[in-house]
Amino acid sequence: MSGSSEEPKRDLTIELGDKQDNGSYEPPRQAPMAPPATSVTNSPPISILAYCGSSILMTVTNKIVLTGTFNLNFFLLAVQSIVCIVAIQTLKLMGIAQFRDFNTDEARKWFPISLLLIGMIYTGSK
Repeated sequence: MSGSSEEPKRDLTIELGDKQDNGSYEPPRQAPMAPPATSVTNSPPISILAYCGSSILMTVTNKIVLTGTFNLNFFLLAVQSIVCIVAIQTLKLMGIAQFRDFNTDEARKWFPISLLLIGMIYTGSK
């Protein structure tokens, strides 16, 4: 064993472009960039419609379920929350939705508002 570790040689190329008659090179031509495609993630009307649709769906579901003899209000709230979290995370992984990652500091700041929302939903179902 020689003790030296040899790295494989890599060939690097630099495209200079077309050589001119005077010996200089013309820079290579690049294809023109296409305008950015419109996407669902940057569409305010789609975001508004998705919010309205999910809000109406949850309200109707709550009214239908809670008008009977269903007594597990917190269970229903937990299931709805878990389904929403899974759906939104799935949309983020698919690249359809974009949002910041979870931040514990922000969660602490928003916790009182979340608690009040849960209380409002619970007392409204009684």
